[in-house]
Amino acid sequence: MLCKLNYDGYIYRGNEQKKFDKIYSPIFQNLFEAKVAKEKCEQVLKTHSENIKNNKICSYKTEDPVIRINETIDNDLNLFFKDFFIRGIMALRNLVKFAGFLGFNISFSIISEEKKYLKKKNKFLNKNLGEKFKELCDMIENDRKNWYLIFSDIRNKVEHEGFKLPDIQYVLGGNDEIKVFYPTINYQKIEEILYICWQNIFRFCEDIVIFLLSTKLKSPLIIVFIPEDRRGKTNPVKYRVSVKDLPFAQ
Repeated sequence: MLCKLNYDGYIYRGNEQKKFDKIYSPIFQNLFEAKVAKEKCEQVLKTHSENIKNNKICSYKTEDPVIRINETIDNDLNLFFKDFFIRGIMALRNLVKFAGFLGFNISFSIISEEKKYLKKKNKFLNKNLGEKFKELCDMIENDRKNWYLIFSDIRNKVEHEGFKLPDIQYVLGGNDEIKVFYPTINYQKIEEILYICWQNIFRFCEDIVIFLLSTKLKSPLIIVFIPEDRRGKTNPVKYRVSVKDLPFAQ
């Protein structure tokens, strides 16, 4: 993510820069912790599957027809799964605080209730006239429909309804082979949900931060998007500061 850039290299200096860093850092920190929680979930599932497949933690005997699992992962899986959504919403809430620091109230972007969302969005548009602010709201609306409401629904259940993942199921297959079946959420695997949510939350935070910072640059400086096929291999930055009318300054 880009930050603090301007004509002389910075949007903020001195004490203002310290304030900027203090309010900006929690976004990145919670995104990082959400990523760690996602990866912990993935590792727990992968290790458990391998241990079941290799009969390291399970057994079945014909004379005692009961599948025995000696090591369960339910608690760890629930812990990491729920922590992902808690960290994710913390990142988004800190994004709203960051926007407020820059002078923009985008609290509507993380409101689930439709009437309240529309009221605050319209208030934002009335205050911030201009086509690019309408484009910002269109982007937020698109994210809202495509993933945020699903994310928010799970997060609400985690925070307010004592959410617990459905139990893991173990069944006996051919040749007395024990197989494990993990729960799904909205017909999606746990790993798929976390991966999709992580990608969307990170991209959303990145795009909002870049948009807001772009409003603080003095002409002719602008922040431009670098096409994926033109990003460096060792440092594949998505955005950079450029002078208007130069390459990539579209």
